[in-house]
Parts: sequence; C-alpha cells; structure tokens
Amino acid sequence: MGAGAGDVVVRWARRAARDLEHRKDEINRLNVFPIPDSDTGANLSATMAAAVDALAGTGAGTGEGGGAGARAGADAGPGTGEGAGAGETVDAGGGTGTGDGTGQGPDVAVVTAALAGGAVRGARGNSGTVLGQVLRALADVASTGELGAGSLARIMTTAVRYVTEALSTPVEGTALTVLRAAADAATDARGPAVDVARAAADAARAALARTPDLLPVLREAGVVDAGGRGFVVLLDALVETLGGDGDGRAGAGGEGGDRGGGAGLGGAGGAASDGDTPGGAAGAGSAGAPAGGPARDAAHGPAHTHTPTGADAGTGTGAGAGAGAGDPAHAHARTHAPAGAELEVMFHFRGETAAALDDLRRMMDGRGHSVVLGRDTATSATVHVHTGDAGALIEDAFALGTVSDLRIEALPSTSPTPRRHPGPGAGLLALVPAGPLRDVFAEAGAETDADAELGERCVVLTNGRDATPVIDHLEADRRQFSVIDTECYVGGLAALAVHDATNDWQDDVEDMADAVASQRWTSISCDGDGAGVDAGTLARRIRDLLESGGELVTLLYTSAVPAETVADVQRALAEDAPGVEIHAYRADGMECAVQIGVE
Repeated sequence: MGAGAGDVVVRWARRAARDLEHRKDEINRLNVFPIPDSDTGANLSATMAAAVDALAGTGAGTGEGGGAGARAGADAGPGTGEGAGAGETVDAGGGTGTGDGTGQGPDVAVVTAALAGGAVRGARGNSGTVLGQVLRALADVASTGELGAGSLARIMTTAVRYVTEALSTPVEGTALTVLRAAADAATDARGPAVDVARAAADAARAALARTPDLLPVLREAGVVDAGGRGFVVLLDALVETLGGDGDGRAGAGGEGGDRGGGAGLGGAGGAASDGDTPGGAAGAGSAGAPAGGPARDAAHGPAHTHTPTGADAGTGTGAGAGAGAGDPAHAHARTHAPAGAELEVMFHFRGETAAALDDLRRMMDGRGHSVVLGRDTATSATVHVHTGDAGALIEDAFALGTVSDLRIEALPSTSPTPRRHPGPGAGLLALVPAGPLRDVFAEAGAETDADAELGERCVVLTNGRDATPVIDHLEADRRQFSVIDTECYVGGLAALAVHDATNDWQDDVEDMADAVASQRWTSISCDGDGAGVDAGTLARRIRDLLESGGELVTLLYTSAVPAETVADVQRALAEDAPGVEIHAYRADGMECAVQIGVE
C-alpha cells in the first residue's frame, strides 16, 4: 500500500464529512421515503463524522489538507506537505499535511478499515447504514492492492453488491439507483482517477434527476431521493479531492427540493421515458398455477356469501362493473408506509455463525420493515428496522446473538393517505402465513389473525389457503360472512385495493370479487426453493401477463430469490414498460418462491 493513497482517502473523508454537514438541511428537506421524517441529511452527516472520528490513531494526523505526490494520473513526485511521502496514481495536490511525520503518510488499508468500522458501528438511520456499506466496499478493495483509477469502479460495483445485500427489499429510485449508475459510468470511463470520478459523479447526478420517475412518492412530492443526493455530495467531494475543478458541485441543487431545477440535479434534464412496450404470450403458468391465473365460473364468480338463518339473504357474486373501482396503484403503494406511530430500532449484532445473521433478518422481516443489515464481518452487522413491536423484536435478537449499541427512537406518526379499515360492524380477514406477508396485508387494511374481533359481518379472503376452520367458526357464531376465493396472495391484495368501507357491504364484496376475477397472475417454483428464478425469467413472465394490458404489477417473493434479482427486474421494467408500476414485497412463508399479479 502506498502512503499517498491513504493521505488522499483521509482528505476525501474529511471533505465529505464537511460537505454533508453543510448540506444536511437541504437533504433533510428531500426526505420523503421510506417515511418523511426529515433526517436523512443528519443521519448521513453523523455517520460520516463517526467514520472520520475513527481515524484517530491511524497516523492520519489532524489537518484537512493534502499530502504528497502529483495530481491524479500524473507521474509521482516528491511531496510538498508536512509528513508527505511518495506519490500514487490517486494522489492529489499538496496541502497542510495529514501524514504521520514519517514521510510515508497513513497506510491506506488501515485508513479505509478505520473509516468502514467507524461508519458501520456509528451508523445513524437507514441511510447511514447504507453509507457504512459503501465505506466497507472501499476498505475491502483497498485491502487487496494499491488504489488507482481502476480501483474506483471496483469500489463502486462492490458497494452496489453490499448495499443490495444489506436491504431486505431493495427499491429503485433510491440511493441504490444512483450508486449503480455511478458504478456503471466508472466501469466505462478511461483516464486518470479524477476523470473516472468525474464521470461517476456526472452519471450519479443524472440518475438522481430520474429518481422521481422510478419512485411515485418522490414524483408526488416533487423531490429527488434524499439518500441519492447525499451520495452525489460524496462523489463531488472525491472529484475535488482528486484535483477536480472545485466548482462547488457538492452544493448544487440549491436549498430547495426541485427535481430538475438547480444546477447539478438536472443532469439529463427532465423526466426520462420508461421505454418500450412489453410483449410475449399472456399468462404462462407454472407448477400448480393455471396459465394467466385461475379460470372462474362466470355464473358464480370467486365470492360466496353466507347468511345465517333468519338474516336477510343476499348474493355474493357480481359481474361487470367494479373491477376498476378504487385506486389500485395507490392502495398498494400505501403498504410501504407504517399505518401509525412506530419505533426506529438500531443495534450492533454479533452471532456465533453467519447463519445467525440470516435468522436475524428473517425475524426482523416478520416484525418490521425498512430492514437494513449492514455487515462489518461475516458474523456481525449493524441493524436498522422500523417496527411497532420493538420489545418482542429486541428480545428475539438477544436470543439469536449478542446485541450492543442499542438505540431506539420514535418515528413520526405519518401516513400519506388514511389506512382503509372495515366499516362499523364489518371485518376483513385474510388467510396469510406468519411472516412479512402479514404486514403487507395488515397495512392494506385486513386482519390476519383468525381470532381477531371481526364484527357482525365479515369478508374472508382465502388466498389459496384452507378456509374450512374459519368458515366453521363463523357459522357456529351465526355471523353473516362472505368468502372470496382469491386463490393466491396477489389476488387478496387486488381485492383489498378496491375495498371501500363506506360502500354498501354487499356492493363492496362484489367489487372485490370482480377485481380478483379481473387480475391475471402466475406463480413460479412452487416447491419454494427458488430454482430457476432469475431476473430474465421473472421479467419475461411479467411481460407475458402485461400483454393484455395492465398498469400495476405486484411481485411477492421469498428469501429463496436474491434481492439483487428483484432489483434487476424492477430496473428492467422501469426502462421497458411505459406507465407500469411494480411493487415488490418479501413474502417468506409462501408455498412458492414467487407470485406475480397484474391489474
């Protein structure tokens, strides 16, 4: 490891920490996803400050300026700063010196390991945990050889992988999208390190401007992604550290949240087109799934209403109107947001084996959302989760391994639109296995506990599960109820998307049944092992279902399907399917690896 590279990394880290602190209020105002708690800028700034604080004892000194060597890509030469040493291809101009006084400067492997450790252990919030994984990628690449222009692409592509692995549900239109664009540009760029960094920063800025086209909540708020904005600040700091033009791009975009307005955020300028028309034959089925979803008897439909003796009789079938009632896109989108006040829980976790981290993620997916698991070793990680059941989650975490640095903060009670609840005297019961899928249905307005109080009348969404015990119980209670044979979980979500508690109960049942009948769906790998579920297969199945039209795709997947595969599908459809929204949810506990529904 050359001394000059360590010096450059130290100067970049300090500049990045300074710029994030300066820009934190601007970034906070952009923060609307995953919840609008206006702390992304503060979390990024605090995490980068923790990383820089960890440099103490590495020989990095206390100054902010540069050390030895020539500018990026130039021939190495004698240093000009106090403590300067031999130059390296990534080094920049002279300054006030960060070396250790030996003429060699700090070792880059030691410096980057300190930054990564400080960021992972000192991470604040979702965005800080992601930043820790970016710095972990820097440290891993630095540990394998000298840093140079070619190293930047490896660092960024490694960061994309680490961040994707950290997120239980990767979402496009976020910092991940911006990071991937930077990595792609760095891979294609040629020349000295400063030119590669500038290409990555420009690509990141252009991708940031397009984030509202990929994430509806950003488009509705008129902002770009806050985490992505922070990553652009980091790249601009790198360009300036490597001897770039110092044009102040770290502050580009002004103080507002305009998505394409001030210098720097505009990038490509304006909204990007989503792409071309999907093709393929409709409704390719797979093991146990009828092609294109189940065929239904038009005379009876998927709903059946039971009225106890002595009650007013009614029918539970409907045809024609009602399939398009409500706003399916926004009903599904609301499942991303918590329905009420929750807690943000963060802690550092260490297990005896790597499998303990997998067990921890499964547990957190079942008890919360916005799950990020940022590893620092094969058996330890900093954990971030939003949950309404913090006590049980923490208790389960202690049972799985060693928990330290526990932090709990209240989240604002926010919901962009009111959660749909059953009307007075009525209830909705969805038959769903334990795990994260229950949270999806609960946020859409359904009860998932068969023992819950359901009111005088209720609707049962079978979701392909055996409803006999529930029906027997309801009949014994002499309650009026309707059973909608949704046949799959995506069918249950389609019914909930059009549910209207203010509507007449029987009309509401008919509308939900019609929505189920109108949906096209399929499942993949019904043995649940995920075999053969790759991005190409998923994208092809979705395009097949879209052949007959549709504007909303719901994709449920289990842990058998890599998160990177889902992210690739989301990215491909964002480019190829105009006007189509795709919502993906972890659904461990399903009998198959994937279910896809198109409405």
